[in-house]
Amino acid sequence: MTTPQRLARCNTPITDRPLATAPNKSYRHKSAFGWIMIGAMDDQHAMREARRSTENPRYEDLQKWDGTQYVGCAQATEAMHA
Repeated sequence: MTTPQRLARCNTPITDRPLATAPNKSYRHKSAFGWIMIGAMDDQHAMREARRSTENPRYEDLQKWDGTQYVGCAQATEAMHA
């Protein structure tokens, strides 16, 4: 990895990068204290994991990594059914 690539990666907050390893997918859930970073197989699994860290997780606050950025799971579901 070249120095410019390292600097770009270091300047990106860790909560804006994918953290899960295969076969899991990267998710994050907004909480009162910031992002809860989650590695899960699917949306339901991610919600179960979010429940371990916050009392009342909401599907609207769950986001998953799409390969370039985090996108809202609820928005992605609505787009698929539109």
